[in-house]
Amino acid sequence: MGERSDSQLYVSLKEREGVKVGVDTHTYRLPEDISEQELLDVIGFLNKDNSIDGILIQLPLPEKN
Repeated sequence: MGERSDSQLYVSLKEREGVKVGVDTHTYRLPEDISEQELLDVIGFLNKDNSIDGILIQLPLPEKN
């Protein structure tokens, strides 16, 4: 979620390493202002997909005011 450059770097490194070991990766970049329910809906949607074996969420998540 959001546009943190350090998080984007970590995600790209995870993707690169995944490719090296044959992991099929897909990245979902979500806006920083997404609601908690919308985020949970995305996770729920992905969790129901039998072709997905794992979900990594890049932390930290943006703080909500």
